[in-house]
Amino acid sequence: MINIEISNGKLNEIKELWCSWFFREDRINKFIDILDTDDIYRGMIFDKYSDYISWKNKYLTDIEAISDLAWREKICSYIFDDLSDEKYVIDKYKKSIQKGTEDFLIANYERCRKSVRLARIINIMQIEVCPYCNRNFMENYSVKQEDGRSKVYFKGDLDHHYSKDEIPALALSFFNLIPSCKVCNHEKLETRKRTFYPYYDNEEKEYRFSIELYDDSDEKDIIYDRPIENIEKKRFDSTVWQG
Repeated sequence: MINIEISNGKLNEIKELWCSWFFREDRINKFIDILDTDDIYRGMIFDKYSDYISWKNKYLTDIEAISDLAWREKICSYIFDDLSDEKYVIDKYKKSIQKGTEDFLIANYERCRKSVRLARIINIMQIEVCPYCNRNFMENYSVKQEDGRSKVYFKGDLDHHYSKDEIPALALSFFNLIPSCKVCNHEKLETRKRTFYPYYDNEEKEYRFSIELYDDSDEKDIIYDRPIENIEKKRFDSTVWQG
């Protein structure tokens, strides 16, 4: 596994890109509608209801507040929250939010995943190889359009460390999204177990990987501890090559 290290300078660049994408009038109006009705979700962002009302009124009385860094801070603190302490994450975010809130977060995650800004964020992070397997390259390139402008593409996937089903409130959270190759993301979809977390797991640990093929003595799948039903049929399965 490769540790993902992001300096404060790079993180500030990423925040600016994310803010330029998220803080649009139509999106904020919908976001306020959600915060008005979903008490549990609102409490994850604002400590007190009065804080929320002050934040909301500032925007409603002055549309220019949408570009104010101080006004954006509460939302940014939530989106870029440190998720390294699992107990903290479970206690704060593993709660039942309204279906409309969940739909809003997942829909905007899908928009973000397909946006040019995501490719630019990956460029800033300088991730070229999947952090999980350290093997598959994740293409991130630009193509010049007819109008002379360049369009950036990211051909990898985004894996949710805490799944959208388990903790939907984190569907759009930056440190819950792990850039990964399609093979690793697909393998992870088959289990609800959380695996290595590249944003912090390598600080005190070192993981070494090796490759061993199945043989007649193997009884369990080497990734998910499932019984091996037929080794011959699995000879060409990609899981054979997982260390």
